[in-house]
Amino acid sequence: MAFEWVVAKYKQRRWETGFNIGWAEGYAQVWAEARERERAHDQATRAWYERQQAALRDGLPFDEPPPYYDPEAHANGADAG
Repeated sequence: MAFEWVVAKYKQRRWETGFNIGWAEGYAQVWAEARERERAHDQATRAWYERQQAALRDGLPFDEPPPYYDPEAHANGADAG
């Protein structure tokens, strides 16, 4: 998934800059963005997990979905006819 995002982002960057950006420079920039996105995702997931564990330890209900959760992508076969 990350590779597809990088390729798409690189193509977009080349289009936006009028193809003035070289392959190595473009991919380096896009991979840096991809790493930053992954770091942000990891931080959000860790924070969510810590909140979940704290609620479980305290015996409190916890119904917050994980970050980046897409209920449409996780139907669990409910609508599979």
